[in-house]
Amino acid sequence: MTQNEFTASLSVLTLPVSYEHAKKGTLAPYINYTWNSNSDLFADDIVYTKKNEVKIELVCVTKKDINYWSEKLEKVLENISPWSSDEIYSDGEQLYIKNYYLEV
Repeated sequence: MTQNEFTASLSVLTLPVSYEHAKKGTLAPYINYTWNSNSDLFADDIVYTKKNEVKIELVCVTKKDINYWSEKLEKVLENISPWSSDEIYSDGEQLYIKNYYLEV
């Protein structure tokens, strides 16, 4: 899966999707993600499998929103790759942030 295909798959959620960070003034809920290409399987001078490490941040204002959008996002991710997640609340920004980690 290419990065453009991955971005398109997230776009079905109708949330703003940004690479690395949201543009100034973007209102939650929104999605940020990072894409790192550094998990290749190689041997005998050949790359057999190329994997990209992806971190997705789902950012919402309320616990109700984070639950709703995480359910939607997880349905999309089920068709892409196994994932793990964690959730935090940022007191300073007063935002709920759920992070997803996967390889594509």
